[in-house]
Amino acid sequence: GPLRAVGTAAAQSPEIAGKYWLPLFVAYPDFHIGIILAMALAVLLWVVQKSTIFGFKTRVVGLKPGTAKAMNMPATRRQFQMMFISGGFAGLGGAIQVLGQVHFMTARMGNYGYAGIAVALVGRLNPLGIILAAIFFGFLDNGAFRVEESSLALPHDMANVIKAVVILVMLVLAGISLRRS
Repeated sequence: GPLRAVGTAAAQSPEIAGKYWLPLFVAYPDFHIGIILAMALAVLLWVVQKSTIFGFKTRVVGLKPGTAKAMNMPATRRQFQMMFISGGFAGLGGAIQVLGQVHFMTARMGNYGYAGIAVALVGRLNPLGIILAAIFFGFLDNGAFRVEESSLALPHDMANVIKAVVILVMLVLAGISLRRS
């Protein structure tokens, strides 16, 4: 199939030609221009969300569907618009990952969606918070690989345990916050 590069037993696509790779931002190989693009888009999304009518209506439909209905907002239409836009951002994120870092697709890439949901929850669904949560999760994953290879030899799954604890703490804090309001 399409995820079967010639000469390998792994389920992966052939490597993308170097001329299509995203340029590096600095000499560090994992820090490419796509990371800056993703952060800029998150900031732009935050600005749209906080200071435009489109953002206001989207927040109303997402947070208070009953209010949106009372204001005669086409809630279903807005929900489909946001699913379409979210899918576009997810596709762009996948393209940035493939063109900027790994340069081929593997069957193991399926877990990024679940990681994205966790990042969004920890970032409290705020685009700027999501940037911070994504950086935190990235440091955890990268650090876990480094510690696993070091003399400490801790398993990489420790990063997953830390992420799970952070998510649980965030959910508990959100529950406490909802109870108070």
